[in-house]
Amino acid sequence: MQAHLNPENWRRHVRGWQIDDCLVVQPNRIALRLSAQEKEGDAGIQARLLQIHLHLNDEAQCSAHTFSAWPGPQLGLLTDPAGQRVPHVLLSADDKDGQLCLAAWEHAHEEFIEIGAWPHIRRLRQVREQSWAIGARCLYLRSERGTWLPQFAPAPEQGELRDMDAFSSHEIYAIGAYGEVWQSDGRRWRLAAELDQELCALACGGNGVAYIGAADGSLWQGRDGKWRQVRAGWTAAWQDMQWHLDRLWLAAPDCMRQWDGKRMTSVNDPWSGKLLRGRLDGRYGWLLQADAQSVRAFDGQQWRLIVAPVEES
Repeated sequence: MQAHLNPENWRRHVRGWQIDDCLVVQPNRIALRLSAQEKEGDAGIQARLLQIHLHLNDEAQCSAHTFSAWPGPQLGLLTDPAGQRVPHVLLSADDKDGQLCLAAWEHAHEEFIEIGAWPHIRRLRQVREQSWAIGARCLYLRSERGTWLPQFAPAPEQGELRDMDAFSSHEIYAIGAYGEVWQSDGRRWRLAAELDQELCALACGGNGVAYIGAADGSLWQGRDGKWRQVRAGWTAAWQDMQWHLDRLWLAAPDCMRQWDGKRMTSVNDPWSGKLLRGRLDGRYGWLLQADAQSVRAFDGQQWRLIVAPVEES
């Protein structure tokens, strides 16, 4: 299977780097977060934000922004609800200010989530046209003016935030490391449930059911404070879950699964067994996943190879 990223662009932008995460930006545009080790003694890692236009096959196919000593980066998306601007890809730094790089394509600018607060951003999420930053101890929502507003902070004795998702701006969920499930009506947050497990991932399904993945591989489902375990633990922690093509897709470090509401089944992809990196991302009919060296997309019918190493002769 031939990769979509042409060999010259792979050599220029990917060779010598490791793929850490992937993101669907537009129907013909994806973004990757790459990393490379800095020299001994440097703080953080070297990070690269690479965007790939899938309808091009020349030098204009890629746009890259590279950062030195960029600690703990996370990848996210910012779209304009009015659809009047090109979507921006977000790259966060785990520093004292929560620095962000916002890149449209070639042009980029900076924002800061909370100056001096060490927000420790764990994930950037696009939920119902809103951009959220999940910090270890606080959820932030980006305003139309480009400021990041604190929305919710767990009590000191409660677990760190792990994930969030929403059915609407009036029904928002977040989970914590100690089994907490919080819910918001858009104005106030409440503790909706306490599950006796370490929680890792959350997804609000298009079927009106919210799903929670635990560190032991078990799966919970529910809504409005009523939760039940539908699958016992069996593998490593679920690192991400996505509702896509009318079913739940789940990713652990070494496998992918589907949940159709009754059964957990294996995903028949040609890269089974490779260690998955970062998150699953499903948007515009595509489901994107990556390992350290390659990226592939599922279009509902078959897997397409987007990025793969080039064998040098």
